[in-house]
Amino acid sequence: MRLRYKILGVTAMLVAIVLVSLALALSHDSACGPAALLPNKTQLMKAIVYRCYGSPDVLRFEDTESRSLRTTRSW
Repeated sequence: MRLRYKILGVTAMLVAIVLVSLALALSHDSACGPAALLPNKTQLMKAIVYRCYGSPDVLRFEDTESRSLRTTRSW
């Protein structure tokens, strides 16, 4: 009977630790990183970019490096 209570206690403790860890991970709210500096002679285009996970508030309208279709195509 005592062994059963020890196993139940350890299991309950592990479940509690996992739930607290999950709650902390989901509530983490870090600041978004800054945009990378672009070289001087780079062709620029405007784009909507996101640098971190979050609500639509994290979307930014910024100047980015212009990429041709040939460099972005994977096939």
